[in-house]
Amino acid sequence: MEEGDGLLGTCKGRLQTLLKNLPQSSCGRSLRASAKLSQCDGKGRLLGRQGSHGERIAETEAKQCSGNLKFIVDSKVRVAYSISIMNTTQPRIGLRARKAAQTKLALLDALVEGLKDRTLEDISVRELCDKVQISEATFFNYFPAKSDLLSYFIALWSIEMAIEARRAAQSCVNSSWAAIERIFAATATQIEQHPMVMMEMIIHQARMTGAETVPEVGVAERLLRFGEQPEIETIQGTGLNALLPLWLNQAVATGELPATTDINTMVVLLASIFFGTPLLLGRFAPAQIGMFYSAQLAVVRSGAQATTSNKE
Repeated sequence: MEEGDGLLGTCKGRLQTLLKNLPQSSCGRSLRASAKLSQCDGKGRLLGRQGSHGERIAETEAKQCSGNLKFIVDSKVRVAYSISIMNTTQPRIGLRARKAAQTKLALLDALVEGLKDRTLEDISVRELCDKVQISEATFFNYFPAKSDLLSYFIALWSIEMAIEARRAAQSCVNSSWAAIERIFAATATQIEQHPMVMMEMIIHQARMTGAETVPEVGVAERLLRFGEQPEIETIQGTGLNALLPLWLNQAVATGELPATTDINTMVVLLASIFFGTPLLLGRFAPAQIGMFYSAQLAVVRSGAQATTSNKE
């Protein structure tokens, strides 16, 4: 542990030097650094690569750039810092796009607030418009029906969970199962705060006659809601049925799940847990949903591993 602490201190010192001397980029835009957990290669090295504007970063030297640096810290404690030098100038958002994004997000927030103690049926479009100070005609310019706000919620939730899952995977040394656990845990926190939202989501999807159509979320909406995130413009907001197969396949690839895992069956099983648990507990014990999510995920994973062992 002492060796790891020494390496960590060295890397932090180099980061501080880097931040202190951070310049303007060649195209005149300011830069900033942000830290996040990353996988450790166990070699205690400061790695470098070509910056996005052609600057060269020598290995073991904290020089300036607008690309990326990684501080790989310690093989014993498996801790590492990935220092990303990013352009802080967000893509320019036009006034019209910003206003539209603000209006759509405000309408969704007004609905979520209303669902604290009422159902979707009890909340009128007129009420939502009054809270956001727009006309009903403007509302229907953005959402053909009141229930479409729920589809919009799914799209934003999907983007948020994609961000959360990626962070969880990186912090646990690229554990894809940790990403799945994070999706459930983060959702449980949201349900505890707004249990009726999940209830309405279940009703909304049960009434659909075809596949769920998740609306596109524009760049302005993404930046206003989530701020600057890696690949924020391209993250897909396509719902649980897209998130689960992605991380399940990666869990099989990393050996966290057996190679014989039936992904389709696993998706149905996890989706049943995802929606079924809030359906049983959401109205009466929403604070317990996270605990039951965690317990059921553990059973699913151990069951998958045990099935493979029995076959062998």
